[in-house]
Amino acid sequence: MENLNLNGNELKETIKKIFQEFSSKKSIRPTGASKILHMLNPYVFIMWDRKIREAYHKLHAKNHKPDSPNCYLEFFKQSQEIVKTILSKRSEDDIWNDHLTFVDKDFMAAFSLKESILKMLDECNYIRFTLSINL
Repeated sequence: MENLNLNGNELKETIKKIFQEFSSKKSIRPTGASKILHMLNPYVFIMWDRKIREAYHKLHAKNHKPDSPNCYLEFFKQSQEIVKTILSKRSEDDIWNDHLTFVDKDFMAAFSLKESILKMLDECNYIRFTLSINL
């Protein structure tokens, strides 16, 4: 995600179109769309839920609704900037090793799981905005 060039309209329109395709389904909606996209490519797409969406939307221009493809694209761009900033200071491996102090290491090892930096950011967003815990 951090290396995607979001200056061109084609990629931005593709992200919005894919998001719209999933989120327009009544059984999926915006939260489910972000989760499906993350499962399809956890190194490109970041998840959100209603509370995360509403928190980030406060930072957007008000020319779109909080659950719209435009809002997801703005969230996507904000997340990309956060990831770039983090990775300019520490390596993803170092961040992962620190992250392991907060998760079940045996579970991760048993299933050979390593979360993407986007999943780790999602967990931070979840704690901060969904659970309303200030760290």
